[in-house]
Amino acid sequence: MRLGVFLSFNGQAEEAFRFYADLFQTEIKGIARASDMMDPASLPAEKRNKIAWIALDIENLTLNGEDVGVFNDLSISRNHQPNQWLVIYPDSREEADKFFAQLAEGGRVLYALEKQPFAEFYGRVIDRFGIGWDVMLK
Repeated sequence: MRLGVFLSFNGQAEEAFRFYADLFQTEIKGIARASDMMDPASLPAEKRNKIAWIALDIENLTLNGEDVGVFNDLSISRNHQPNQWLVIYPDSREEADKFFAQLAEGGRVLYALEKQPFAEFYGRVIDRFGIGWDVMLK
């Protein structure tokens, strides 16, 4: 069994997934634009290049994504507080520091990466794309 997560972006799905592919040293396994899935002539020009689906694998997890507005009109802003979080369980403090620093660049740190009663080190950040991440070293 595999676990997948679907993330919605405000026009930044491709940029975010290129960042995540680099961060996790993997490759984007698929990408479809709105114009690939629907008749381009039936779409407004501003929707044609939006991402309808994009995905990459990180070991046993598949990240899927889309740009909002292709199939729905949800609004997401940079001040949005996610109600779901992706959790990274790094193998070392050095790896935790690396992931946390990269995710925090251009984003917002909610809890600095430090010792907690429930983890050797834990931090929480919302990345520059509005996605919430926990970095936890048990």
